[in-house]
Order: sequence, then C-alpha cells, then structure tokens
Amino acid sequence: MQHARFELQGTLAVDLGKGALTDPGGAPGWLVPLDVLRKFVAANEGAASVLAELVGAQLGEKLVTRIALETDLFVEHLAGECAVRGYGNISLERWGDALIVRVTEAQLPSAFLAAFFSGVLMAASQRDVRCVSLGEENRVSRYLVCAPSVASQVTSKLQAGESWQQAIVALSKRGSA
Repeated sequence: MQHARFELQGTLAVDLGKGALTDPGGAPGWLVPLDVLRKFVAANEGAASVLAELVGAQLGEKLVTRIALETDLFVEHLAGECAVRGYGNISLERWGDALIVRVTEAQLPSAFLAAFFSGVLMAASQRDVRCVSLGEENRVSRYLVCAPSVASQVTSKLQAGESWQQAIVALSKRGSA
C-alpha cells in the first residue's frame, strides 16, 4: 500500500482573522517557544515529562491514523513533525536487536524528548514502551526504545558509569534489549 510522503504543506493552518492555529484535523493548537519549554522542564521535570508524553501520544495517534506503521514512512513523518515543532533532526538506528531514536541538533532537554518519544511510540504501537536517554555526543542525542523493565536496567547501568554502548551490549547478551 502506497502512502503519501511527508509534506510541510497542511501541517498547520493559521487563520489570522480568528487568531487561530489548527492542525489538519481542525484541532486547535498553540505554539510554545522552545525557550519556554526549556524553562518549564528545568522548573518541574515531572510535569514536563507528563506534558511531553501527552504531546507525543497525540502525535503518535495522529501518525497512525494518517499512515500505516511502515517503518520508513513512519520515521519520515515523525521526523517531519519533529522538525515542524523545532525538536531536531530525527532518525532511527539499529544496534543488534536494540532500536534507538537518534536526534541531531536536539533543541530540548533529554528528559522532555525521552518522554515525548515514549508517548509517540506507545500510542503508535499500542505497547508499553519507554525511551531512555543514552546521552549526547557531538550534538547527537540517542534514546533507547525498550520495555519499562529494561529502561530501569539501562538507567542503572548508565548511572553506574557504563557507556550506552556497553549497556546495550550487556542487555543484548542477556536477551533483554
């Protein structure tokens, strides 16, 4: 089944007469400056994570209704939507069995983006998944997509000083990633 490629046209409708912003489905929207989101995350990381997961879930539902879960097309649409929001350049990486969301030039704190991607992928896949920040190197941030139990294992390994590559290799050997 052939689906439309991501196009910027139609992602947001601005009605200057009404002072309104809507998505293609007519849902009202509001643009939040990235600086404000950064300050919100710094002030209350828990609330920011809830907000990010809700925003992500809404986007995940929107993507699934618009396109099938064909990986390449899904990633292209997700990347386009993230670019429109100013979140960075999104792609996927495979490390053995591990799936990683890669963000170049991330514009938001990793805690916000981890919760956002968790929301997107939970809503799109209808599975209980989490995204764990693996850190940032050379303006590239990575987020491991995994089960909640694996998320806590990876977080523990990273906090113990292991590199994200070591943590993934260790989990892969045990069949957890």
